[in-house]
Amino acid sequence: MSEETTIQRLSTEGADMLTLAGVNDENLVELARQTGAKIALRGETLAISGNSDAVARAVPIAQRMIDTAKQQMPLTADDVLSARKFDDAVARGAYPVDIHNPTGTGTVLKRLPPGEAYDIPLRCLMPKSADGLVVAGRCISGTHEAHSSYRVMPIVMATGQAAGVCGALAARRSVMPREVAVEQIQRELVRQGASLRPDLLRAKEAAAAK
Repeated sequence: MSEETTIQRLSTEGADMLTLAGVNDENLVELARQTGAKIALRGETLAISGNSDAVARAVPIAQRMIDTAKQQMPLTADDVLSARKFDDAVARGAYPVDIHNPTGTGTVLKRLPPGEAYDIPLRCLMPKSADGLVVAGRCISGTHEAHSSYRVMPIVMATGQAAGVCGALAARRSVMPREVAVEQIQRELVRQGASLRPDLLRAKEAAAAK
């Protein structure tokens, strides 16, 4: 069985800080004390090793919260929990707001309405001050609370796909990503099998036909 521990309020800028995080982990120190093992840095992980009575254990330091770029629009906890819909949606998610207490133990868990999902608009992927750049995953614009929902792998993959489609269409047309019409991105995402609201393109096409 694997064991995990949370290290609070740690800057992970640089390998030295990651090393310090592992060595200062009380669980690792106690494990080393009980077994006579040695703590050493091996590549990008910390390992505990020793004689046959000791355990060898790689301990990656996973980063939960990272810096986000300033985009045209930040996603908020209200957007997530109210399952808000956006016309420029390029991804969606349904994972709850899941915040680990930054000062100690405990978790805040708030769920969306049953059967609902929130949209992630293209604006969250577009930096305000950088042309030719689209961000994805945990780097999209959002509050700390919203980040605790969209940080999970399925949503990270969805925004990554959206960013890739936007970038590919921009390159094909020799334009900046922000110049690509969101409808073109949405159509290509749907063609690729991405999960968007079924009514999203239908409503736009019906409005354009009037």
